[in-house]
Amino acid sequence: GFKMPVTQFEMDLSHFNMMNPLQAALRDQMSLTMDVMAAEALKTSPVKFIPAAAGGVFDTDGTPSTTSDRNWSIADLRQIHDYMRQPTLAGAAPVPKFRNGTYVGILSTRAARGIRNDPEYKDWLAPTTSSPFITGLLRNVEGFDLYECNHGDALANLAGSSVTTGEALFFGADAGFLVEIE
Repeated sequence: GFKMPVTQFEMDLSHFNMMNPLQAALRDQMSLTMDVMAAEALKTSPVKFIPAAAGGVFDTDGTPSTTSDRNWSIADLRQIHDYMRQPTLAGAAPVPKFRNGTYVGILSTRAARGIRNDPEYKDWLAPTTSSPFITGLLRNVEGFDLYECNHGDALANLAGSSVTTGEALFFGADAGFLVEIE
């Protein structure tokens, strides 16, 4: 058979080692790439919600028809939750919740700040703890498990031409699947 010389770089990558800085950098790069791929896939949904002073607007053609003039609030979460729970006009079933009975919301830093600054959010926190203000986590609110995404390539801090609103994704149990073909 043939012998092929193996470099130290190839040896470093051929064995999994949590402490190896090269592998750590590659893992980080792969996770950032997966964040962007997942966010781009979820953004192809035809349903868009635009927070607006008049309460918010749903667009179902995949293109937002208005520009948001305010940031996210608890009232927006209520509207989105109600929309996800009802059958569509085309007869499709409501969006299924996860096993814990909630939907998931992934918010850009600006969108998460809008929720945190809402006085109603502070009312939700009152009986619990002040840790979300310290750790940056968001609480389960209005049937959503909320997570802040700080990856600017996945979710933009300014959505479209808005100067006030950050991007956010809301989905249920069947939002997406990863298919690997070998």
